[in-house]
Amino acid sequence: MLAQNKKNIYIINFNPNDFFDLTLEALENLRTSDLIISTRKLDKKFKSNLNKINRMFEINTELSKNKMIFKKYLISKLDIFNSISYLHLGDFNITETFFDDKVLEKHGIKVEVKLGILSIVNLLNKQNQLLTNRNKNSSISFFNYLDTKQILSIIEKNNFEKLLIKTTKTSLMKNFLEKLKKTKNQKYGYQLFSETKKLHTKDLSIKDFGIENLFILIEKNEKI
Repeated sequence: MLAQNKKNIYIINFNPNDFFDLTLEALENLRTSDLIISTRKLDKKFKSNLNKINRMFEINTELSKNKMIFKKYLISKLDIFNSISYLHLGDFNITETFFDDKVLEKHGIKVEVKLGILSIVNLLNKQNQLLTNRNKNSSISFFNYLDTKQILSIIEKNNFEKLLIKTTKTSLMKNFLEKLKKTKNQKYGYQLFSETKKLHTKDLSIKDFGIENLFILIEKNEKI
């Protein structure tokens, strides 16, 4: 039996065609992991950049064909390594039972899902909505929750380039938009998104809206 609490599997969602989509948290996990495993082919540039931070990685597309075999394969690797990062294509459903809890307990394994790439970033990229503009030296601030008072204060002071704000509450977003209209600083534009598509303000009024995550992208000095 493996030593308790000594073995870790990190599940990191990623884009195999763009290494620089990875979050800082994901990069740190990849850098410090004893082994990195991908069941998807990686872009040549992705592999080159990955090799710069950690040479211990393997690509095995055959493992993607059988989930049960893949689970056993990961656990078997922990006989040799203490920490493994598994590159998972796209978003990983955190509620999914990837391993049986009894199996994890038996082998002393801890599984953590790490944010590798924000799905909203993928969506904006597809719509050619660049989050930063190096020619203008612009920057973006990402807020993982919608604090109406804080965000409105930032806008009033005109102390921002772009703001990307997330909330899970439709009512909170509607309330925020109402107050946003009343701010003294009106030199901004905004767009609403779910994780998969662009939204209109009228969508927020639909009964049983059914959107888990809402995002608002606010940019100053030009309408989006």
